Order: sequence, then C-alpha cells, then structure tokens
Amino acid sequence: MLDLHGFGPALLEGTWMTIRLSLASVALGLLLGLLGASAKISTSAPLRGVCGFYTSVVRGVPETLWVLMAYYGTTSMMN
Repeated sequence: MLDLHGFGPALLEGTWMTIRLSLASVALGLLLGLLGASAKISTSAPLRGVCGFYTSVVRGVPETLWVLMAYYGTTSMMN
C-alpha cells in the first residue's frame, strides 16, 4: 500500500485543481481561437489586417520569449 504520510488529501485537492484549471484553459483557448479564426476570414478588411498582424507577431516570437516577457513584465508591474 502507498503511504503518503498524511498528504493524500492535499495531493487529491491539487490534482482536482489542476484538472479544473486545464479544462478552463482549454475552453478559453478554444473560444479565443474561434473568435480569431472567424475574424481572420471576415469580410472586414481592417479586422483581417489586425488579426493578420497579430498572427504574424505571435508566430514570429519564440514561446520562450513570450514566457520571459510575461514573467518579467508581471513582476515589474507588481513592483
């Protein structure tokens, strides 16, 4: 039998929180992705231009740089 030294409830609570956060992130990502895709195929030229610019910028910047910008940007805003 696995002995968790009394941390079983905390681990179960953390697992449940991770599952809820993951599902919320998937739902939000799906919603934002569908909104962006529908704007990109829109008949409005300015809307397509803004979405095209956003797509080019996001795809052109490596993910590691986004993570670093988010980390250092939020810490500098908090200070």
